[in-house]
Amino acid sequence: MTSIQLSKVRIYSINIPVRIARSMHLRKGENAIIRKGKKENEFVVMIERE
Repeated sequence: MTSIQLSKVRIYSINIPVRIARSMHLRKGENAIIRKGKKENEFVVMIERE
């Protein structure tokens, strides 16, 4: 199950299932931009890559 934890200093911890992370070739500590989505309880996560 996916979860997002927010801290007061704008640090986000995103937990996603391993199979999704592997399919997206994500690594621990990778940079991301998190924005509020169009719906009230929606977040959009964009992974920054070089």
